Amino acid sequence: NLPVKRCKKYIVYIRGYEVFGDYMKQIDWTKIDDVIFTNDAYIGLAKHLGMKMPDNRIHWIPNAIDLDLWKFQEGHNKGNKVALLANINHKKGLGLLMQILAVLPENYELHIAGLMQDWRYWTYMCHLANENEWGKRMVYQQFLKSAEEIMDWLKDKDYIISTSPTEGCPNCILEAMALGIKPVIHNWAGAKRLFPEEFVFNTIDEAKRIIIEDKYDSMVYRKLIEDKYDVKKIYPQIERG
Repeated sequence: NLPVKRCKKYIVYIRGYEVFGDYMKQIDWTKIDDVIFTNDAYIGLAKHLGMKMPDNRIHWIPNAIDLDLWKFQEGHNKGNKVALLANINHKKGLGLLMQILAVLPENYELHIAGLMQDWRYWTYMCHLANENEWGKRMVYQQFLKSAEEIMDWLKDKDYIISTSPTEGCPNCILEAMALGIKPVIHNWAGAKRLFPEEFVFNTIDEAKRIIIEDKYDSMVYRKLIEDKYDVKKIYPQIERG
């Protein structure tokens, strides 16, 4: 909404929350040259909510990570530690997460790392944990400040889970997979385009199956990130545009 354009191009970069946060109506789209979505499932909704851009100026380019930083870690396998890298808030499907923990075998643990942003949800989670035996298998870690801290925390984790109702292209999943960790991803809009269907679940029972099944191959998860989400392959797409 600046009175005049002050650079060669204005590009709007849309992940997920921007679509749902009423930003589409606040932008002067006549000043925008291109729009990049990390998840193309939200393009139609963005148009409905006020984005006014011709289709040839709308692009789908997923997130990408630096594989020189997120190096493969040996030792991830079919274990019993499920990790959630997410802030405690209404956007992360924490009710569903707790129900999945409840149906996992009693030797499985849930490890959560993130900022405390909504005490309602934390109160709810702690209440369930205190009321049920399986709640003793939930471990909370304060926010991790750096990539190095995240990598160290994930060293002994076996699964990375996403229970959100919506996501853009979650970096935490890409990063964990690059380390060799198996993903377990709720079927939010666009999930099956970003990730293979074998890692995507609709129901609690499907999530449990993905976690407890014998199939586990760290190199497959790493290779998928190398093929589809390497910054050296993704960033040139932006430059070419």
